[in-house]
Amino acid sequence: TTDTQWADAGSIDSSLPYLLPDQRGDVLKAEKRLIEQNKKGILFTNGTGTGKTYTGLGAAKRFINAGQKNILFVTMNDKIARDFIKSAKPMGIKLRQLDGVQDGGQGGAVITTFANMAQNDMLGMIDWDLIVIDEAHNLMQGAAAPTTNSLKKLRALSGHHSGFDEWAGMRHADKKPEPIDTDEKGR
Repeated sequence: TTDTQWADAGSIDSSLPYLLPDQRGDVLKAEKRLIEQNKKGILFTNGTGTGKTYTGLGAAKRFINAGQKNILFVTMNDKIARDFIKSAKPMGIKLRQLDGVQDGGQGGAVITTFANMAQNDMLGMIDWDLIVIDEAHNLMQGAAAPTTNSLKKLRALSGHHSGFDEWAGMRHADKKPEPIDTDEKGR
């Protein structure tokens, strides 16, 4: 591992020699946005085959090098999750797939599917250092772009203001108040 100097091209180049120059450039963009500008996220829309998977893994590697261990990857299905795990190995990232909806992934870099994330309230027990969403456009689909359960969960896990109730429900499920009986007029 190398010391992490955030948003420093030389530091990125020396810590991520496995990546192509454009991928390292995207890691630099991510660090500038997430660390220097303290923004909530960044979306990469590079074309198919440009290495967005490796860009996400590179960003994760930089966080791991900086001592931030709770990293969540989310992807479409188990096959893609296994491909991520394979791709992470040469970068020295120990990426583990979650084992069902009761596995919150505590203490390391983990990967799961959109379906697992949507149902997995254990994820709310972790303060995630980094969340990487593969194929993020799938979080909202269709003409009406309804809010999916996966998007609701991502908002809760990432500190989005509209995800607070979901986050509180996961983190404090044992303190959830019982519903108040009301009459038919809602009083």
